[in-house]
Amino acid sequence: VTLRKETDAQARDVWTSQTGWPFSGRVQLQGATPFAYRWFEPNAVDVVDSGTATQSGVTGTDDELRFVWRPTSSAALSDITISETLPASHAAHSVSCQSGTTVIDSEDPATVTSFTLEGLKVRDSVSCVVRNRVRRSTVRVVKQWNGRPASATLFVDATGAAPYDASTTATANGDSASFDYPLSTGVTVGETAVSAGYSATIACGGGAPQPYDGGP
Repeated sequence: VTLRKETDAQARDVWTSQTGWPFSGRVQLQGATPFAYRWFEPNAVDVVDSGTATQSGVTGTDDELRFVWRPTSSAALSDITISETLPASHAAHSVSCQSGTTVIDSEDPATVTSFTLEGLKVRDSVSCVVRNRVRRSTVRVVKQWNGRPASATLFVDATGAAPYDASTTATANGDSASFDYPLSTGVTVGETAVSAGYSATIACGGGAPQPYDGGP
């Protein structure tokens, strides 16, 4: 069984492979001798029992992690349960496993984080892609004019320096700029300069308006 981990770390719904991502796999053979096999990858184990039936590894530099075992009997059928523990920064998105045909295709979070491939024959090969979405917050800056609207450039940016992650020219009430960021990312918002002849305040979240001179 070959696993590939993908996340949308670069941008929402833009999926890229990830190295160093941990998974565990637990193999049991169907029938009276569930541990009559040898592990080869991710770790070599000659004598398997209830304690060593679960092996763990991480996706390598080729972005893949392989679980390889060999039953003593060539007629044996294997079940393997693949599991992962998600960090708080990610949410389960989907799992898809192929072996000529689709074996598993699910977006159920419980299935994504722990799924079982059943009845695998000796020399069967299954490839799985597990996707986790980065938890994000949307940061939006909205312009409200008091009096006749003029023109101001709104921006949202992780550093506060151009080129901005998002910007727009605001010429009416409700004009806005927004961008998605992973949780706990520091973000700067505002307008590049206060329009001539105006004073300004800024309020974030439920906070009270504060005097604002423009810029980061």
